[in-house]
Amino acid sequence: MSVPDMAPAASALAPGSSEWRHHILALDPGGTTGVCMGMYRENVLEVTPYQTYVRMDGTYALLQNFIDVPSNPFRHQTHVIYEDFSYRNRARTGLDLTPVKLIGIIELFRERFEPLTLFTKQSAAAGKGFFTDDKLKDLGVYVTGMQHARDATRHLLQWANFGAGSAFMNMEKVVVKLVEYGAVSPQERIDSDTASD
Repeated sequence: MSVPDMAPAASALAPGSSEWRHHILALDPGGTTGVCMGMYRENVLEVTPYQTYVRMDGTYALLQNFIDVPSNPFRHQTHVIYEDFSYRNRARTGLDLTPVKLIGIIELFRERFEPLTLFTKQSAAAGKGFFTDDKLKDLGVYVTGMQHARDATRHLLQWANFGAGSAFMNMEKVVVKLVEYGAVSPQERIDSDTASD
């Protein structure tokens, strides 16, 4: 599939302008998949962490809905961050390869939609090493009883602080806000934001 050259039209609205926003999806794929949806605009990063028991078709639908939601591709950038699977060179009873299958679906979307949607694969150690539970609590984004949701949040914050997100977010100046899952669904947040264009 060829990707159309959108650079000339996109240049009219530069990233970083007050109308430009970033939609971010961080995934900790597994039997229980951690999800953290984020929206960054004007030095505010809203995050909505949750976890779900989706399998392959659910992961496909999640990515399809997230990537297809914004109606105006010239006013946003979409980012997907996901944890890689690390095989430790030994077979063991009960080894769950669900993350590998889900990563395959994510990488199918990567092949199809990059560079219009930017994908970042992070190791578990990189994604989870810096942002401890105490740091999540200090930022006000710790969610009780949802380890996988917290792990997805760690991946998003790692990317924002030390990865590609740091190119446009100065996390020393960014206000991080928790938007509880269910108060307004992540999809409704994105839909309402897109409708305002």
